[in-house]
Amino acid sequence: MNLRAATALLAFLLVATASSVAPSVARAANPPDSDIPGIPLPGTVVTGNLGGPIYDHVYALTVPPGNVILASMTGDPGTDFDMYLFDSTATTIFANPPVGLVAKSTGGTSYESISYPSRPGGTYYLDLNGATDVEGAFRLIVTILPDTVPPSVTLRIQGGAALVSDPTVTLTVVAQDALSGVDVMSFSTDGASWLGWQPYAPTTLWTFPTGDGLKRLWVRVRDRAGNVSAAAQAETILDTVPPTVVSVSPANGADVASLRPTVRVVFSKSMTPVWWTSGGLSLHPLSGGPDVPGVYTYDDPSRTGTFVPGVDLAAGAVYQARLDTLYDTAGNRLITYPAWTFTPRAPVPLTVAVMPTAITNGGSAVVTGSAMMAAPSSIEIQARRAGADTWATIATQFPDGTGSVRLPVAPTTTTAYRLHVAGTTTTADSTSAVATLPVRTRITLAGLVPGTTTTRAGKVQPLLVQLRPATPRVLVTFRMYRYDTKARAWKLYVSTTRRTNKDGLATWSWTHRTGRWYLRVSSASTPTNAAGTSAVYQWKVL
Repeated sequence: MNLRAATALLAFLLVATASSVAPSVARAANPPDSDIPGIPLPGTVVTGNLGGPIYDHVYALTVPPGNVILASMTGDPGTDFDMYLFDSTATTIFANPPVGLVAKSTGGTSYESISYPSRPGGTYYLDLNGATDVEGAFRLIVTILPDTVPPSVTLRIQGGAALVSDPTVTLTVVAQDALSGVDVMSFSTDGASWLGWQPYAPTTLWTFPTGDGLKRLWVRVRDRAGNVSAAAQAETILDTVPPTVVSVSPANGADVASLRPTVRVVFSKSMTPVWWTSGGLSLHPLSGGPDVPGVYTYDDPSRTGTFVPGVDLAAGAVYQARLDTLYDTAGNRLITYPAWTFTPRAPVPLTVAVMPTAITNGGSAVVTGSAMMAAPSSIEIQARRAGADTWATIATQFPDGTGSVRLPVAPTTTTAYRLHVAGTTTTADSTSAVATLPVRTRITLAGLVPGTTTTRAGKVQPLLVQLRPATPRVLVTFRMYRYDTKARAWKLYVSTTRRTNKDGLATWSWTHRTGRWYLRVSSASTPTNAAGTSAVYQWKVL
């Protein structure tokens, strides 16, 4: 028998005994506040004694509709007091099972509290019970407050995932209410029509209709006082299409000019990075052996996973690459992709240079290069003229004792040069970096010699510019300078532009004036030649 049942039985025996002896004794053993209807709550703060021979104090409360009963009690150290709240259907606190009991607080000490919202309002009975034989003082604080503030709520689908692969998802409903507490929740698929109320739960399962695309859901909650929150909305995209491999590099069966080649896999969809970076690809010798260690990276904008070996691969050995279990960001598993192989070969280090680094049309340069090879092999010197799409071999040489090659060249247009060595069973087909030789347009003035010409004022000087190579519609700029005797410096006197005709010619004329003059002509760059500048032409005009 629990303590409360024992207390009820003892109270019944005391009442019965007292009634058979004298009514006054019965009233003393069963005071008005020991059972329902109790006495009206005398104030918001009530003190008294409880425990030992004092079993119960019952207080009647009148609660307006939509208000919350907040009751808290403390007791002397060593006491154990409990609180019980009954509604108006209760007629006694001793009924077993209890009738009308709506809330209770029965901890192991006298620190008890009850928060109970009453939507209809009415009469309630608060029972303070001494749970042990230890008597002591209690302090009760009761506040009845209206609850008019609606609760708040947020909604997350599958933890906030932007994409899901399964129509059944976990909903996280975080609701808060400052006074009466959250009671029930309701969902909507359009934000207008709502399903029935159901008990509030922070997490629950939800199944969307089948069919890929955007899925939206709304939720609202209601507190125990009847206040309904504003609706919270969340959305996700249902994506059930599995990802595929778009391409791999190196390609299956390829020879690779590197002993630490970068292996790339391009996917059709965004992938979950951790599945790749934690070992989404394995690489090992086809003949057998452990997986090659390396570094994994994933780039989402290009949907590309990369793997770079951390050690040199064996030159000429065949390696096999295989994809592990991988998932896209929605959770769909990658469609199985077959393993593929490639063969790494050691690249031949090649260098190339051109001296001088630029020439004028009609000039010459020397292409030099070197190769670090274990065994002598011929080296191709290749060239590609500006505007051309392909490389052409212009010479084949065996390197000298220092591993070098040398070739004089005299191109008329800007030209790029490189070295090429054919591959072997262990070395890769190798190509050097590119060295470009800009060829400037040659500019001459017909009938004039660079230097100083003495002449008289008033003479009209025709100027005929010839470009080599002869290129039509090239912008040519004439710049005439005059010597300022006071400033002792050359100052720009006039600048004018012309375009060449079909023969690469441009003309301008000027009338001699007293003084010292000099002229330079420049041309704009073209698709095949760098910009050119003429020599200096000077006049001393008397």
